[in-house]
Amino acid sequence: MKGLGRMSWNMLSAIGITSPEALRARDPFEVYATLHRMKVTRSVNMLYALIGALEDKHWQEIARDRRTEILMRLDDMRLAPCRSPKSAQPRSRTSRSRVSLSRM
Repeated sequence: MKGLGRMSWNMLSAIGITSPEALRARDPFEVYATLHRMKVTRSVNMLYALIGALEDKHWQEIARDRRTEILMRLDDMRLAPCRSPKSAQPRSRTSRSRVSLSRM
């Protein structure tokens, strides 16, 4: 299946999906939810790859064209990726101001 390499299949086999037929029989969001819940992966790229494999499209095409739709559905499922608290904080301007002032 397009976009699913050995690492992806290893992750899928950890939750009992060992063939393309078994994957086709499942909803990609449910598969991702299981992978997420079992802490096999939390990468949204895996969901893009699952959808891409089922639709015979490259995962980057799925990410580019359907990112908002996918993230909204993950949000409804309470699985939307969160920014870490550290990265969610606005950057301090203090250090930049000090550099600017020291150059004067």
